[in-house]
Amino acid sequence: MIEELSAASETPQSDQAAGILESPLAESDGIDRNAIRKSRKSAAKKAKRVVKQRFKDVCQARPVNSRPADQILKAAVDLYVDRFIARRDLKAAIAKLEAIVRQSLPDLAVTRAPRSVSQKPERVGLMVHETRAVTEEAERLVTIENHTVVLEEKRVIFISGLLPGGSRPHLFERVFERDRQMKTLAEIVLRSADIWPTLMWMRTEQRLSGRGSPITVMMTPFANGLMFGSLEKLHAMPPAGPTVTIVDQFGQKPYQLHDFYGDTNGNRLYARTTTYVDPSLLSPEQLTLRDMLQVFVRTFTDVVADNNWRWKIGLGLRDPAVAIITKTFKLTEVSVHRRAEALAALESIVSSTTWQNVAAATLESQPRGKS
Repeated sequence: MIEELSAASETPQSDQAAGILESPLAESDGIDRNAIRKSRKSAAKKAKRVVKQRFKDVCQARPVNSRPADQILKAAVDLYVDRFIARRDLKAAIAKLEAIVRQSLPDLAVTRAPRSVSQKPERVGLMVHETRAVTEEAERLVTIENHTVVLEEKRVIFISGLLPGGSRPHLFERVFERDRQMKTLAEIVLRSADIWPTLMWMRTEQRLSGRGSPITVMMTPFANGLMFGSLEKLHAMPPAGPTVTIVDQFGQKPYQLHDFYGDTNGNRLYARTTTYVDPSLLSPEQLTLRDMLQVFVRTFTDVVADNNWRWKIGLGLRDPAVAIITKTFKLTEVSVHRRAEALAALESIVSSTTWQNVAAATLESQPRGKS
Protein backbone atom coordinates (compact mmCIF):
# COMPACT_ATOMS: atom_id res chain seq x y z
CA MET A 1 0.00 0.00 0.00
CA ILE A 2 3.00 2.27 0.54
CA GLU A 3 5.14 3.74 -2.22
CA GLU A 4 7.44 6.71 -2.73
CA LEU A 5 5.29 9.81 -3.05
CA SER A 6 6.03 13.48 -3.60
CA ALA A 7 6.27 15.37 -0.32
CA ALA A 8 3.81 18.17 0.33
CA SER A 9 4.98 21.75 0.15
CA GLU A 10 4.64 24.17 3.02
CA THR A 11 1.05 25.04 3.84
CA PRO A 12 -0.08 27.79 1.48
CA GLN A 13 -1.34 31.04 2.94
CA SER A 14 -3.49 31.75 -0.12
CA ASP A 15 -4.90 29.84 -3.06
CA GLN A 16 -2.25 31.36 -5.30
CA ALA A 17 0.52 30.03 -3.07
CA ALA A 18 -1.13 26.64 -3.09
CA GLY A 19 -0.67 26.40 -6.84
CA ILE A 20 -4.38 26.10 -7.41
CA LEU A 21 -5.52 28.98 -9.54
CA GLU A 22 -2.82 30.96 -11.28
CA SER A 23 -2.46 28.73 -14.33
CA PRO A 24 -2.61 29.97 -17.96
CA LEU A 25 -5.98 28.27 -18.30
CA ALA A 26 -7.40 30.06 -15.29
CA GLU A 27 -6.18 33.48 -16.47
CA SER A 28 -8.33 33.46 -19.59
CA ASP A 29 -11.66 32.25 -18.27
CA GLY A 30 -13.12 35.68 -17.57
CA ILE A 31 -13.29 35.40 -13.76
CA ASP A 32 -12.02 38.36 -11.72
CA ARG A 33 -10.54 36.32 -8.88
CA ASN A 34 -8.85 39.28 -7.24
CA ALA A 35 -12.21 41.04 -6.90
CA ILE A 36 -13.75 37.91 -5.41
CA ARG A 37 -10.94 37.55 -2.88
CA LYS A 38 -11.09 41.23 -1.95
CA SER A 39 -14.82 40.99 -1.28
CA ARG A 40 -14.13 38.11 1.10
CA LYS A 41 -11.37 39.73 3.12
CA SER A 42 -13.60 40.33 6.16
CA ALA A 43 -14.94 36.75 6.09
CA ALA A 44 -11.39 35.43 5.82
CA LYS A 45 -10.29 37.32 8.94
CA LYS A 46 -13.27 36.03 10.89
CA ALA A 47 -12.64 32.45 9.73
CA LYS A 48 -9.01 32.69 10.84
CA ARG A 49 -10.07 33.76 14.35
CA VAL A 50 -12.65 30.95 14.56
CA VAL A 51 -10.18 28.27 13.50
CA LYS A 52 -7.48 29.56 15.85
CA GLN A 53 -9.86 29.31 18.82
CA ARG A 54 -11.13 25.86 17.82
CA PHE A 55 -7.58 24.57 17.45
CA LYS A 56 -6.81 25.89 20.94
CA ASP A 57 -9.97 24.32 22.41
CA VAL A 58 -9.16 20.92 20.88
CA CYS A 59 -5.59 21.00 22.19
CA GLN A 60 -6.78 21.80 25.72
CA ALA A 61 -9.41 19.05 25.73
CA ARG A 62 -6.80 16.35 26.24
CA PRO A 63 -4.41 16.13 29.20
CA VAL A 64 -0.75 16.33 28.21
CA ASN A 65 0.64 12.92 27.17
CA SER A 66 -2.74 11.23 27.53
CA ARG A 67 -3.55 8.34 25.22
CA PRO A 68 -6.19 9.41 22.70
CA ALA A 69 -8.75 6.78 23.67
CA ASP A 70 -8.39 7.01 27.46
CA GLN A 71 -11.24 9.38 28.28
CA ILE A 72 -13.89 7.79 26.08
CA LEU A 73 -13.02 4.24 27.10
CA LYS A 74 -13.04 5.20 30.79
CA ALA A 75 -16.43 6.87 30.40
CA ALA A 76 -17.80 3.69 28.81
CA VAL A 77 -16.39 1.41 31.52
CA ASP A 78 -17.71 3.71 34.28
CA LEU A 79 -21.26 3.02 33.06
CA TYR A 80 -21.02 -0.53 34.41
CA VAL A 81 -22.33 -0.71 37.94
CA ASP A 82 -21.29 -3.96 39.64
CA ARG A 83 -19.67 -4.92 36.27
CA PHE A 84 -23.09 -5.31 34.67
CA ILE A 85 -25.67 -3.43 32.53
CA ALA A 86 -29.02 -5.14 32.07
CA ARG A 87 -30.00 -5.52 28.42
CA ARG A 88 -33.10 -3.39 28.98
CA ASP A 89 -30.78 -0.53 30.06
CA LEU A 90 -28.26 -0.68 27.22
CA LYS A 91 -30.06 1.92 25.09
CA ALA A 92 -30.11 4.38 27.98
CA ALA A 93 -26.45 3.64 28.70
CA ILE A 94 -25.29 4.43 25.16
CA ALA A 95 -27.35 7.65 25.15
CA LYS A 96 -25.67 8.66 28.42
CA LEU A 97 -22.23 7.93 26.96
CA GLU A 98 -22.99 10.11 23.95
CA ALA A 99 -24.05 12.98 26.21
CA ILE A 100 -20.83 12.66 28.25
CA VAL A 101 -18.67 12.66 25.11
CA ARG A 102 -20.41 15.65 23.56
CA GLN A 103 -20.01 17.60 26.78
CA SER A 104 -16.32 16.78 27.25
CA LEU A 105 -14.98 17.19 23.69
CA PRO A 106 -15.23 20.53 21.85
CA ASP A 107 -15.13 19.43 18.20
CA LEU A 108 -16.36 16.08 16.93
CA ALA A 109 -18.79 14.12 14.79
CA VAL A 110 -20.88 11.31 16.31
CA THR A 111 -22.58 8.32 14.70
CA ARG A 112 -24.99 5.98 16.51
CA ALA A 113 -25.32 2.38 15.43
CA PRO A 114 -28.73 1.61 13.85
CA ARG A 115 -31.30 1.33 16.60
CA SER A 116 -32.70 -2.08 17.43
CA VAL A 117 -36.45 -2.51 17.60
CA SER A 118 -35.93 -4.78 20.58
CA GLN A 119 -36.33 -3.27 24.02
CA LYS A 120 -33.58 -5.61 25.20
CA PRO A 121 -30.90 -5.51 22.48
CA GLU A 122 -27.88 -7.76 22.74
CA ARG A 123 -25.56 -4.80 22.14
CA VAL A 124 -25.57 -1.09 21.25
CA GLY A 125 -22.92 1.04 19.57
CA LEU A 126 -21.55 4.56 19.28
CA MET A 127 -18.85 5.99 17.05
CA VAL A 128 -16.98 9.19 17.88
CA HIS A 129 -14.85 11.01 15.32
CA GLU A 130 -12.62 13.15 17.50
CA THR A 131 -10.55 16.07 16.25
CA ARG A 132 -6.88 15.70 17.19
CA ALA A 133 -4.74 18.85 17.04
CA VAL A 134 -1.02 18.99 17.75
CA THR A 135 1.84 21.43 17.31
CA GLU A 136 5.13 19.93 16.18
CA GLU A 137 8.15 22.15 15.55
CA ALA A 138 5.86 25.20 15.32
CA GLU A 139 3.67 23.43 12.73
CA ARG A 140 -0.01 23.05 13.60
CA LEU A 141 -1.60 19.81 12.39
CA VAL A 142 -5.16 18.51 12.57
CA THR A 143 -6.34 14.94 12.05
CA ILE A 144 -9.10 12.59 13.24
CA GLU A 145 -9.18 9.69 15.65
CA ASN A 146 -12.13 7.36 15.38
CA HIS A 147 -13.39 5.69 18.59
CA THR A 148 -15.98 2.94 18.20
CA VAL A 149 -17.70 1.65 21.34
CA VAL A 150 -19.98 -1.36 21.62
CA LEU A 151 -21.69 -2.05 24.94
CA GLU A 152 -22.90 -5.52 25.90
CA GLU A 153 -24.29 -6.72 29.24
CA LYS A 154 -20.91 -7.64 30.68
CA ARG A 155 -18.40 -6.38 28.14
CA VAL A 156 -17.12 -3.29 26.32
CA ILE A 157 -15.64 -3.71 22.83
CA PHE A 158 -13.61 -0.67 21.81
CA ILE A 159 -11.66 0.04 18.61
CA SER A 160 -9.71 3.25 18.06
CA GLY A 161 -8.25 4.10 14.64
CA LEU A 162 -6.11 7.03 13.49
CA LEU A 163 -6.85 8.62 10.12
CA PRO A 164 -3.68 8.41 8.00
CA GLY A 165 -4.05 11.99 6.87
CA GLY A 166 -4.91 15.49 7.95
CA SER A 167 -4.39 19.17 7.33
CA ARG A 168 -3.24 22.49 8.74
CA PRO A 169 -5.47 25.37 9.87
CA HIS A 170 -5.36 27.06 6.45
CA LEU A 171 -7.76 24.48 5.02
CA PHE A 172 -10.37 25.09 7.70
CA GLU A 173 -10.06 28.85 7.32
CA ARG A 174 -10.90 28.50 3.62
CA VAL A 175 -13.86 26.22 4.31
CA PHE A 176 -15.36 28.34 7.09
CA GLU A 177 -14.89 31.43 4.93
CA ARG A 178 -16.73 29.95 1.95
CA ASP A 179 -19.02 27.20 3.24
CA ARG A 180 -20.79 28.13 6.44
CA GLN A 181 -22.74 24.86 6.49
CA MET A 182 -19.74 23.07 7.99
CA LYS A 183 -19.97 22.99 11.79
CA THR A 184 -16.85 21.18 13.04
CA LEU A 185 -13.26 20.54 12.06
CA ALA A 186 -14.02 16.82 12.39
CA GLU A 187 -16.67 16.97 9.66
CA ILE A 188 -14.28 18.74 7.30
CA VAL A 189 -11.42 16.27 7.83
CA LEU A 190 -13.75 13.30 7.35
CA ARG A 191 -15.09 14.73 4.11
CA SER A 192 -11.55 15.47 2.89
CA ALA A 193 -10.80 11.73 3.13
CA ASP A 194 -13.58 10.64 0.76
CA ILE A 195 -11.47 9.86 -2.29
CA TRP A 196 -7.90 9.18 -1.33
CA PRO A 197 -8.16 5.72 0.38
CA THR A 198 -9.80 4.41 -2.78
CA LEU A 199 -7.24 6.32 -4.84
CA MET A 200 -4.39 4.51 -3.10
CA TRP A 201 -6.12 1.14 -3.46
CA MET A 202 -6.34 1.84 -7.17
CA ARG A 203 -2.64 2.79 -7.28
CA THR A 204 -1.72 -0.48 -5.55
CA GLU A 205 -3.61 -2.44 -8.23
CA GLN A 206 -1.76 -0.47 -10.90
CA ARG A 207 1.61 -1.34 -9.38
CA LEU A 208 0.75 -5.02 -9.14
CA SER A 209 -0.09 -4.92 -12.83
CA GLY A 210 3.09 -3.03 -13.73
CA ARG A 211 1.37 0.09 -15.02
CA GLY A 212 0.57 3.63 -13.96
CA SER A 213 2.73 6.17 -12.16
CA PRO A 214 2.97 7.53 -8.58
CA ILE A 215 0.27 10.02 -7.63
CA THR A 216 1.69 13.43 -6.73
CA VAL A 217 -1.45 15.52 -6.32
CA MET A 218 -4.88 14.53 -5.03
CA MET A 219 -8.17 16.31 -5.62
CA THR A 220 -11.39 15.68 -3.70
CA PRO A 221 -14.88 17.09 -4.39
CA PHE A 222 -16.16 19.11 -1.44
CA ALA A 223 -19.13 21.50 -1.09
CA ASN A 224 -19.40 21.80 -4.87
CA GLY A 225 -15.76 22.84 -5.09
CA LEU A 226 -12.46 20.97 -4.85
CA MET A 227 -9.99 20.20 -2.10
CA PHE A 228 -6.34 19.94 -3.13
CA GLY A 229 -3.51 18.11 -1.40
CA SER A 230 -0.65 15.68 -1.74
CA LEU A 231 0.30 12.17 -0.69
CA GLU A 232 3.52 11.41 1.16
CA LYS A 233 5.21 8.73 3.21
CA LEU A 234 6.10 9.24 6.86
CA HIS A 235 9.09 7.37 8.27
CA ALA A 236 9.88 5.81 11.67
CA MET A 237 6.24 5.73 12.74
CA PRO A 238 5.07 3.64 15.71
CA PRO A 239 2.25 1.13 15.03
CA ALA A 240 -0.76 3.20 14.02
CA GLY A 241 -3.36 0.70 12.88
CA PRO A 242 -6.66 0.28 14.74
CA THR A 243 -6.25 -0.65 18.42
CA VAL A 244 -8.73 -3.05 20.03
CA THR A 245 -9.51 -3.02 23.75
CA ILE A 246 -11.94 -5.51 25.31
CA VAL A 247 -12.97 -4.88 28.92
CA ASP A 248 -14.87 -7.51 30.91
CA GLN A 249 -14.88 -9.10 34.36
CA PHE A 250 -11.43 -10.53 33.67
CA GLY A 251 -9.85 -7.15 33.05
CA GLN A 252 -8.68 -5.17 30.05
CA LYS A 253 -7.20 -6.81 26.93
CA PRO A 254 -5.67 -4.43 24.34
CA TYR A 255 -4.09 -5.48 21.06
CA GLN A 256 -3.11 -3.96 17.71
CA LEU A 257 -4.76 -4.68 14.36
CA HIS A 258 -3.09 -4.59 10.95
CA ASP A 259 -2.45 -1.07 9.62
CA PHE A 260 -3.72 -0.90 6.04
CA TYR A 261 -1.68 2.27 5.48
CA GLY A 262 1.66 1.25 7.02
CA ASP A 263 4.39 -1.32 6.51
CA THR A 264 6.68 -3.36 8.76
CA ASN A 265 9.52 -0.84 8.35
CA GLY A 266 7.70 1.94 10.19
CA ASN A 267 6.59 3.80 7.06
CA ARG A 268 3.04 5.11 6.82
CA LEU A 269 1.05 6.73 4.07
CA TYR A 270 -0.16 10.23 4.94
CA ALA A 271 -2.62 12.30 2.92
CA ARG A 272 -2.10 16.03 3.45
CA THR A 273 -5.02 18.18 2.33
CA THR A 274 -3.86 21.75 1.88
CA THR A 275 -6.68 23.96 0.67
CA TYR A 276 -10.26 24.24 -0.54
CA VAL A 277 -11.33 26.17 -3.64
CA ASP A 278 -15.03 26.94 -4.07
CA PRO A 279 -16.76 26.73 -7.48
CA SER A 280 -16.64 30.46 -8.16
CA LEU A 281 -12.83 30.31 -8.27
CA LEU A 282 -12.36 27.04 -10.15
CA SER A 283 -11.07 27.12 -13.71
CA PRO A 284 -13.16 25.44 -16.44
CA GLU A 285 -10.92 22.36 -16.42
CA GLN A 286 -11.05 22.15 -12.63
CA LEU A 287 -14.86 22.33 -12.83
CA THR A 288 -14.82 19.44 -15.30
CA LEU A 289 -12.65 17.40 -12.94
CA ARG A 290 -14.93 18.20 -10.02
CA ASP A 291 -17.92 16.93 -11.98
CA MET A 292 -16.08 13.71 -12.88
CA LEU A 293 -15.18 13.06 -9.23
CA GLN A 294 -18.67 13.91 -7.98
CA VAL A 295 -20.16 11.35 -10.37
CA PHE A 296 -17.63 8.78 -9.17
CA VAL A 297 -18.50 9.31 -5.50
CA ARG A 298 -22.25 9.13 -6.21
CA THR A 299 -21.86 6.02 -8.32
CA PHE A 300 -19.54 4.16 -5.94
CA THR A 301 -20.62 5.43 -2.51
CA ASP A 302 -20.50 1.87 -1.17
CA VAL A 303 -16.89 1.30 -2.27
CA VAL A 304 -15.72 4.66 -0.90
CA ALA A 305 -17.37 3.90 2.45
CA ASP A 306 -15.96 0.36 2.52
CA ASN A 307 -12.39 1.67 2.07
CA ASN A 308 -12.85 4.33 4.74
CA TRP A 309 -13.97 1.73 7.27
CA ARG A 310 -10.53 0.13 7.12
CA TRP A 311 -8.75 2.86 9.05
CA LYS A 312 -11.67 3.18 11.46
CA ILE A 313 -12.27 -0.42 12.55
CA GLY A 314 -10.13 -2.63 10.30
CA LEU A 315 -13.07 -3.81 8.18
CA GLY A 316 -12.02 -6.87 6.22
CA LEU A 317 -9.77 -8.31 8.93
CA ARG A 318 -10.66 -11.66 10.47
CA ASP A 319 -10.91 -10.46 14.04
CA PRO A 320 -13.72 -11.14 16.58
CA ALA A 321 -13.94 -7.50 17.72
CA VAL A 322 -14.11 -6.24 14.14
CA ALA A 323 -16.84 -8.80 13.41
CA ILE A 324 -18.91 -7.61 16.39
CA ILE A 325 -18.66 -3.95 15.41
CA THR A 326 -19.41 -4.80 11.79
CA LYS A 327 -22.56 -6.59 12.92
CA THR A 328 -23.58 -3.84 15.38
CA PHE A 329 -23.31 -1.10 12.75
CA LYS A 330 -24.82 -3.36 10.06
CA LEU A 331 -21.88 -2.99 7.69
CA THR A 332 -21.48 -5.05 4.55
CA GLU A 333 -18.30 -5.44 2.50
CA VAL A 334 -18.44 -4.77 -1.22
CA SER A 335 -17.87 -7.62 -3.64
CA VAL A 336 -14.61 -8.14 -5.51
CA HIS A 337 -16.40 -7.35 -8.77
CA ARG A 338 -17.87 -4.10 -7.39
CA ARG A 339 -14.50 -2.96 -6.09
CA ALA A 340 -12.80 -3.75 -9.40
CA GLU A 341 -15.48 -1.77 -11.22
CA ALA A 342 -14.89 1.26 -8.97
CA LEU A 343 -11.10 1.10 -9.24
CA ALA A 344 -11.31 0.92 -13.02
CA ALA A 345 -13.58 3.99 -13.08
CA LEU A 346 -11.22 5.94 -10.81
CA GLU A 347 -8.19 4.91 -12.84
CA SER A 348 -9.92 6.25 -15.93
CA ILE A 349 -10.31 9.64 -14.21
CA VAL A 350 -6.73 9.76 -12.94
CA SER A 351 -5.31 8.85 -16.34
CA SER A 352 -7.51 11.40 -18.14
CA THR A 353 -6.09 14.53 -19.72
CA THR A 354 -8.23 16.62 -17.35
CA TRP A 355 -6.72 15.13 -14.16
CA GLN A 356 -3.21 15.24 -15.59
CA ASN A 357 -3.53 18.89 -16.66
CA VAL A 358 -4.92 20.04 -13.31
CA ALA A 359 -2.26 18.07 -11.40
CA ALA A 360 0.54 19.46 -13.59
CA ALA A 361 -0.71 23.03 -13.19
CA THR A 362 -0.91 22.58 -9.43
CA LEU A 363 2.68 21.34 -9.22
CA GLU A 364 3.94 24.01 -11.62
CA SER A 365 2.35 26.81 -9.58
CA GLN A 366 3.84 25.74 -6.26
CA PRO A 367 6.39 28.20 -4.82
CA ARG A 368 9.85 27.69 -6.27
CA GLY A 369 12.38 25.95 -4.05
CA LYS A 370 9.78 23.82 -2.29
CA SER A 371 9.21 20.22 -3.20
